[in-house]
Amino acid sequence: MDVEEMWAVFTTTLRNFTKECSFKRNIVHILAKPWIDQNILRLIRHKKSIWQRYLRRKQIRDYEDHRSVSNLLSSVIANAKKNYESKLIHSKNNKKFFKYVRSALNSKVDIPLVLNSNNTPCSGPEETADVMADTFAASFTKGTHQLPPLNVDRNFLEITESTFSPAVVEAHRSALIVNSSPGADGISATVLKECAQPLSYPLSIIYARSLETSSLPSAWRNALVTPIYKKGDKYNAENYRPISLVPVVAKVCEKIIQNSVLQFALSSNLIPECQHGFLPGRSVITPA
Repeated sequence: MDVEEMWAVFTTTLRNFTKECSFKRNIVHILAKPWIDQNILRLIRHKKSIWQRYLRRKQIRDYEDHRSVSNLLSSVIANAKKNYESKLIHSKNNKKFFKYVRSALNSKVDIPLVLNSNNTPCSGPEETADVMADTFAASFTKGTHQLPPLNVDRNFLEITESTFSPAVVEAHRSALIVNSSPGADGISATVLKECAQPLSYPLSIIYARSLETSSLPSAWRNALVTPIYKKGDKYNAENYRPISLVPVVAKVCEKIIQNSVLQFALSSNLIPECQHGFLPGRSVITPA
């Protein structure tokens, strides 16, 4: 069985088990802002009740009570919003942070309207996707595949089936971020993380067969591409950059190989001391 067939069997079995073992839950979407808690909601109801009392009795004391509660409510909401934004800034959840920024700017991620080669607006989403795809593809060039020589003594790295052992696969899946978006295959990081132990063995076999045959399942080479506006004319497709969502399974495979290659390079002293970017424990500010 080749890697394409193995991946088809795996995805079909996983989807069937997910459908049989999952349950549906009704989610109530609260329209209130995230910093509005139960105490603030009670204060809002209290403010409304005072106003209704003023409308019935028309007494100046009720009006003054309403103004006092209204001013207090404004102050409490302002402080709650400030505390929420402060926690959001210092949190590690970048996805939640940028979602809040987009909502604050009232800018939704949508299909942009761009001009085609005839300098006229695209007729629909399909033509927009074609224009974006041609623009993004033109930004990439094929390399010469000629690597510089390494004039150092080193050991030889051999990536074998043991590199993709079930224990290694399970460790990488347990470290997944559950709020990351799935790729075109629709397999979420939540399922892969919660089922890391039972899925580690079949995935280790698929990874090893992929390495053995030097081939990847076609689904791993597909990505969901979203154009993100950078700056300049919004009607110009060149002013957008692509964000690709690849299958989480493929990203884990890449991470395992990347860790093996990195450990080999570090142990063989192939990375110079002046290299600070893209290394664990180092960054562009560590040279200073």
